[in-house]
Order: sequence, then C-alpha cells, then structure tokens
Amino acid sequence: MSKKIDNTRIVTFKEDYSSKARIANGGDPIYRKGSKHAIHQTTVAQLQEKGAKMEVKKLDYDRAVELAKQAHEN
Repeated sequence: MSKKIDNTRIVTFKEDYSSKARIANGGDPIYRKGSKHAIHQTTVAQLQEKGAKMEVKKLDYDRAVELAKQAHEN
C-alpha cells in the first residue's frame, strides 16, 4: 500500500472550524459541522493543535475498494 494511503485520515468535524483570519473577515467556516474529509495526518495534527473538534479514523482502504466494487456491480 502506498504511503499516501497510509498517511490519510478520515475526519468528521464535530463543530464548524475556521481560521482566525477568516472569522475576522466574516468568511464562512473552512470545515462545517458533520462534514467528512480525507486529510493528511500532519494536517490533522495541526488542526487538533489549533483546537478543532473532530473524530479521526484511519482510512480502511480495503473496505473502501470493496464498497466501490459492490456499488459498481449494482
């Protein structure tokens, strides 16, 4: 398996997350509550340090491939 897949985490945000600059300019959140994203593990660590509330899971590549095959067959 490639390092790219090993380093990917599936993140579900528990609350809206935005940068201080974006908030100051009245912008929308970067990540919305309940949204799911595939994010590199170092970025996940940085977001956690900045106080982002999220659920982090390791990417189950084999399961994702299996689900894609089933969807394609149907």
